[in-house]
Amino acid sequence: MLSGSQKQIIDCSLFLVWICDLSRLHQYGLSENLQHEAMDYMEVFTMSVIDTSLAAQNAAIASESLGLYINYIGAIRNNPLEVASILNLPDHAFALYGMCIGYALDKSEIKPRLPQFGVLHHEIYNKENCFKAVKEYLDIIDVFYKEQKHTIRGKNWGEHSLNRLKYKESLNGREKMIENLKKLGFSLN
Repeated sequence: MLSGSQKQIIDCSLFLVWICDLSRLHQYGLSENLQHEAMDYMEVFTMSVIDTSLAAQNAAIASESLGLYINYIGAIRNNPLEVASILNLPDHAFALYGMCIGYALDKSEIKPRLPQFGVLHHEIYNKENCFKAVKEYLDIIDVFYKEQKHTIRGKNWGEHSLNRLKYKESLNGREKMIENLKKLGFSLN
């Protein structure tokens, strides 16, 4: 499957795909012979990613307020050309996330996040706090992974996370993202 045959996708009640879609505006510009040169710039693509992410986050919050569980699926980006083909996406449209929505089959705990002092900065960015937070988090997440019987690639969360970035091939097809986005009509100047 295009998203790694993840069990949560197979088992969920509803699977949504969140699309960065600049096609409508692009098509309108062409049809009306209106200038839209700036649409090819990275800033416009970034705005599309932000807007799509905000919409997805709002859907996640709304779903959770109804007692449903959600799970973002980033693996939808592993095969962007195939996903675009299956969804019949026009040029200038790209699948950013998948999202599983449904009822939990098991009641696993919510994964802990980095301590707040490592991600919340006042006035200036505090590099020392960031590193201290990571060191503290290694112990917290290690306990969580053991309790959840979660297998990681490496001795701890840090090594596990860096193994996902070890080589360009570790990106599971996403190392070709710019090339694939250009094939989907995005210039990204």
